[in-house]
Amino acid sequence: MNIRIIAASNRDLQEAVRKGGDFVKTSNYRPECGQHQTSALKERRDDIPFLVNFFVEKYNEKHRMKVKGISQRAMNLLRIMSGAGM
Repeated sequence: MNIRIIAASNRDLQEAVRKGGDFVKTSNYRPECGQHQTSALKERRDDIPFLVNFFVEKYNEKHRMKVKGISQRAMNLLRIMSGAGM
């Protein structure tokens, strides 16, 4: 079987493995494989419209709906809220 799991965390997983605690290293866990760091969404507010459109399309398909998008006011609120740490 060949599978890939993509996961995200706001913690440094290699550091968590070193410290032990609530994150335990297992034989199947290899944090050195394909780690990618990216900045927080509050630093990438221009990505918000792309993310909104992605999820609108995804849930339109999943729920067989035809939502065209969100209002400009809602988009502006998302951009504002992303900077407020929400």
